[in-house]
Amino acid sequence: MKFLLLRPQAKCHKSCETFAAAGLSAVGLGLLDTEPDQQAVAQLRDKVSKLGAGSKVIVTSTVAAELITQVDCKWPPGMQMFAVGSGSGKILADHGFAVLVPKLASSEGLLALRELAEVKEQDVLVVKGHGGRDTLLEQLKQRGARVTPWELYRRIRVQKPQSTQCWQQKQIHCIIATSGELIAEAFTQLPNEWLKEMPWIVVSQRTADIAAKLGIKRVVISRDASDESLIICAKQVIDSAEQFTEH
Repeated sequence: MKFLLLRPQAKCHKSCETFAAAGLSAVGLGLLDTEPDQQAVAQLRDKVSKLGAGSKVIVTSTVAAELITQVDCKWPPGMQMFAVGSGSGKILADHGFAVLVPKLASSEGLLALRELAEVKEQDVLVVKGHGGRDTLLEQLKQRGARVTPWELYRRIRVQKPQSTQCWQQKQIHCIIATSGELIAEAFTQLPNEWLKEMPWIVVSQRTADIAAKLGIKRVVISRDASDESLIICAKQVIDSAEQFTEH
């Protein structure tokens, strides 16, 4: 079984190599990429310096985690750092941060953490990309937190996407997408009817809902967007095609 892996362009080759090492055939196609918001990155040090003791910092992606580690910030005493998933958590941990990662890699997983249950009148800095959903911000505000979103990068369309290898539609048995933005972008660059007919692996209930709205009928949800979780899910799909649920 051959998978079409839709990931940000910078991650495609590494992910496909990881899939190959696990005995899976995958073609990477980077329909989107990211670029740092240089002004926001430059202002991060000043933003962090204004956080009060015991503040909370939430990092929502691996891109945000990588950018944070490039800035020499003076973090407030008693600061708690959270990462939405294992990938971003590992990047931060490798740079010396004590970081909490929810079992469920999503905004809902973060919101379910005991450490984020009582945040009234606490400073919470949410480090993210431009755009995206506001569920996390809205829920934290409802809990009484002083929430500041800090957008460190933008997602951009790749004008001429380059696949990691040559492929044809008939060779692909399943499509994997690691974000709702990638699913939507696929429908602007690839044949829509083919996309609707294919089985998909997505990374959350939210992305499954986006797929369903676009007409995709067979979907399996991975634990998260890490290569390790996607590989586990892909192997399960190979073992049992019946896992795909109708939406």
